[in-house]
Parts: sequence; C-alpha cells; structure tokens
Amino acid sequence: MDKFRAQLRLTRDAAQILATLPISTRRGILRTLASRLKYKKKDLLRANKRDIEKAKKRGRNNAFIDRLTLTDKRFNSMLVQVKNIARSRDVLHRVIESRRLPQGMILKKISVPLGVIGIIYESRPNVTIDVAALCIMSGNAAVLKGGSDALNTNRLLSRCVQYSLKRRGAPQAAVNFLDTKDRSVVEALVKENEYIDVVIPRGGYELVRKIVRQSRIPILYHAEGGARIYVDKHADLRKAIQICINAKTDHPATCNSVDTVLVHGKIARRFIPEMVRVFKSEGVEVRGDPESKRFAKIHSANASDYSAEFLDRIVVLKVVKSTEEAIAFIRRFSKKHTEGIVSRNKKTVAAFVNSIDAAGIFVNCSTRLHDGGIFGLGAEMGIATGKLHARGPVGLKELATYKWVMYGSGQIRN
Repeated sequence: MDKFRAQLRLTRDAAQILATLPISTRRGILRTLASRLKYKKKDLLRANKRDIEKAKKRGRNNAFIDRLTLTDKRFNSMLVQVKNIARSRDVLHRVIESRRLPQGMILKKISVPLGVIGIIYESRPNVTIDVAALCIMSGNAAVLKGGSDALNTNRLLSRCVQYSLKRRGAPQAAVNFLDTKDRSVVEALVKENEYIDVVIPRGGYELVRKIVRQSRIPILYHAEGGARIYVDKHADLRKAIQICINAKTDHPATCNSVDTVLVHGKIARRFIPEMVRVFKSEGVEVRGDPESKRFAKIHSANASDYSAEFLDRIVVLKVVKSTEEAIAFIRRFSKKHTEGIVSRNKKTVAAFVNSIDAAGIFVNCSTRLHDGGIFGLGAEMGIATGKLHARGPVGLKELATYKWVMYGSGQIRN
C-alpha cells in the first residue's frame, strides 16, 4: 500500500507541473504519441492478438471479444483521435467571466484542470490512448486501471504514452498506468481522495455500480446504456428503417446502440414486416410483444428484455397505441443515456423531447450519433448521465473546472 500511495503521490505532483505546461508542449506530446503509436503498430497488434487468444480460452463471448479487438480500422481511428485532440483549442486559462466590482477590483473566472483523474475501464484498449490524450491536452494527470483481459495491449500502449511524455520533457508520472491484474487495486484506488480528484468508470453495470458504492471520490459515470427509438405514426418509414438498422448494427457492443424499438399501432402493419426482414438480413435476433408478433415471425420477448442492455445483435419490438404510451414506457425503462424518436410531426417531437429525461435525445437520426467526436468535441472519456458538472459526452471542456481570481490595488473588507 505504501508503494501504491507513493505512485499516486508522484502523479499528484506531476499534475501540478502538467497544469502549467504551455499548449505548445501539450500538443507536442500528443504529436509524438501519434508517431510512436504508428511506429509500434505491429507490436501493438501482436500484443492485442495475445489478449484475444487468452480471452477466447477463458470463454469470453463475441461481444466481449469485439470490444477487446484492436482492428486496423480502430487503430487508425485511434491515431486520428490523438491528432484531432492535439489540434483542439486550449480549454485552460480561458477567462470565462470578467467584471469590475464597485470597489474597483477586477474579478475573473478562469478555467483550470480538474487535477488527477482516475479512469477505471474494462476491455476496450483504445480507451487507454483516448483518455491519456484527453488528460494531457486538458492539463490533467491520469491514473489508468484497465481490464486484465487487455493487459498486454494496454501495457504497450501506456509505454508509448510514457515515451512521449519523456521525449517532450514532461513528467512520466503524469499518466500512471496500474500494471496489475489485482482487482483489489480498484477498491483501494477509489478511496484515495487525497490524491485523486475525479473518478471516471467505463465498463459494465456491475463494475460501475460497485465503484459508485465504494468511492470516496466524486464520479462522472453512466451505469447502463442502451437506447430506445420510438417510430411515430407520422414517421418517414424508409428513414425509420435506416435509422433503426444503423442504431443496432453499426456497432452493437456500444452503449448508444438501440435495444428496443417502439412502433405506433397505426403503422405497425406496414412497418414491422419490412423492419424485421432487414434486421434478420443483418443477423439481428428480433424479439417482440404479442402485438408485434401478429405482423412478423419473431421470438417472444420476456419482461426483462425491455430493461436489458444487450450489447449484441438483439433487438426488441413493442407496439404502442399512442405517443403518451411510448413516453411512459421510455420513462419507465430509460437509463437516461440515449433515446430517439422518428416523426415528422413537430408537436409530437416537441412533446417527446420535453418529456424524456436523458443525456442525449436524437430526433430523426441514429442514436449511434451520441458521441463526442460526432458532436465536434473530439474524443471523449465516456457519456455521463448525471446532472452535476457534466452530462453527455465528457470531452476536453468537461475535464476543466474554474477558479476565481481577483485583482485589486490595496482594497480591504470593512
């Protein structure tokens, strides 16, 4: 434990240095990182292959293996993310507010880093680079604890980060990768509020809920994801099919993929047969309520399916009699993460948007668009569903807080 705290103390000290580095140095670190990753690509993919082989031997399912796999496409996307973050506007030392007070002082509200961020995540190795790059660019130090299934990949990725920090004269302790399979480290980490300012967990429901219960440190998180899409009676049915297919099949193992499609009863006969046909052609298992089954040959849904986050090629259909019923259903089962509606009726859309409490609502477009990159925010730490400090994609701006600075000329308080 003493050694563990000594590591955290070094990261806390490094955070103070990182916060004062000029934007040119922070950008330089990320440019060096992009080059180093490209140079080490073959080694990284080999390490990832070893992780995948071990995960298969452990009996991990296809959705898990998909999240673990670092394909050429994902590797290149990771490089693009690092370069894009490096080109981002500086979020530090901005004057958010400025005013002259009656006594003659100048009061400024100035953006500063959060400090040290602890990121706990599971099987996606690209998270190591995404969060390291975001932390470096926003002047925050990071403590990273990835899942043991991706340890070989994460170890090599973290060495690329360490190399880049050292080459640019920054403290390597600014990004502290906990190179261990010991799960008890997570429990210890979330209690170290003397050294860590914010914890961001990225993983399954059980992991996140456990951290929420144990943490003594403020948390930015979502416990569960999965979206619902309501296809209204005024929907463009061709577009609705395209939207639902994309929301399910673009990347099923993500928190913004659709799990339940609600269909207004007046269009069910026209919409459901074609929707089911296209879903099945994409390898999606379709389940439905008794009313949905009247229009297509699909599996029966059970009660637990409506609250499930499948993270797989499974979708549930349910027929509703009205927009009010759709809203009531979503309110009951929503994870407050991502919800969608397809409708050409402005009043229906307005009622839906105003009635649904979620971090992101998507009108006539795919729920897969709930992403910091798509929003123009660059890479993201994740999507937060809470209501304090940050909600939705947690990007660079959300990794900064502020302090008040007053400039006077000898004024005192009477």
